[in-house]
Amino acid sequence: MRIAVLGTGQLARMMALEGIAMGVEFSFLKTPGEDSRCVEHLGCVVEASAGDSAAQIYALLGKPDVVTTEKEGVSVVDYEQFLPYCAVSPPAKAVWLTQNRLREKNFLNDQGVPTAAYKPADTLAQVTSAAQALGFPVIVKTQENGYDGKGQWWLDSVADITKMHGDEASGPWLLEKVVPFEREVSVVAARSANGEVAVYPISENVHKNGILLTSFVPVVQISASQAAEVNAHITRIMQELEYVGVLSMECFVTAQGIVANELAPRVHNSGHWTQSAMPASQFEQHVRAILNWPLAPTQMTGAAGMLNLLGVAVEPSAVLKPRHALHWYGKAVRPGRKVGHINITAPTPEALREQLKQLESDVYA
Repeated sequence: MRIAVLGTGQLARMMALEGIAMGVEFSFLKTPGEDSRCVEHLGCVVEASAGDSAAQIYALLGKPDVVTTEKEGVSVVDYEQFLPYCAVSPPAKAVWLTQNRLREKNFLNDQGVPTAAYKPADTLAQVTSAAQALGFPVIVKTQENGYDGKGQWWLDSVADITKMHGDEASGPWLLEKVVPFEREVSVVAARSANGEVAVYPISENVHKNGILLTSFVPVVQISASQAAEVNAHITRIMQELEYVGVLSMECFVTAQGIVANELAPRVHNSGHWTQSAMPASQFEQHVRAILNWPLAPTQMTGAAGMLNLLGVAVEPSAVLKPRHALHWYGKAVRPGRKVGHINITAPTPEALREQLKQLESDVYA
């Protein structure tokens, strides 16, 4: 079996490492200038030339059984071009929906999944009127692109619109009413082609400057009914899209209930802890799902967590403890860049939080 991945970053790397262990071969399609160090020696890396046909690219990739993606930022046309030759999972529609925040919010609401109140805007004048209609504070986001806090502005008043400057300060935008939340959580789930669904335990997430810093499970402060609501939402979304592969959903836990923030049609940073705490990680589960192999169980005991390494190199002997597992991506270290992560397991949530706090102090002291 062979899987071709659109993208050559750390998610493609970890997917391949898991798949290779199961006898799966990999190839990778990169865009011009894309850094492919993360996937060195894990399979052939192909950079298509202008004018190459889908058949030619498919052949260069080694005629894979399925094409998948590690990111939303791919050309849907280029993604769909492989359909005459092999399976394409997750479906192109899911990737297309999540490439635009307005489309995504409309889709979630159509499925009965609550979101923050929102309004689109194409001009600064429309930003002003939309913000006044929603009521301050609001968050303005570019409708497309933008991740890890990029392309976003917090507005407490009309005067704050002057903060919207730089390369990303051009419409269209999506304005969202700020949601007072108790905690941020996410859920990672998988669905195979035969309709089998597996949902991982919900994780709680903490961000730093708009970038995920830590994730941990279980979320002891979430009620059974709230957890069931999250699981029902993501299961319904996968069924509606006839989704195949791993899908993640970020949510806010509020006094009024669960509010969905965004979807990601791929393995997700907040699910990295599954590498150390589950019978099969999210990466192995994705491989199983897109090859239509039986999915692994997702029940766990104890507690687990993850610390992102954001623009910092670490000396393993200085920070690792017996229950720690380091994953280094082989990327050049730059401020704020995700260059690796460390997973932790512990017998109890309390012990996990204590270890995670100490690790964060050790790494970022």
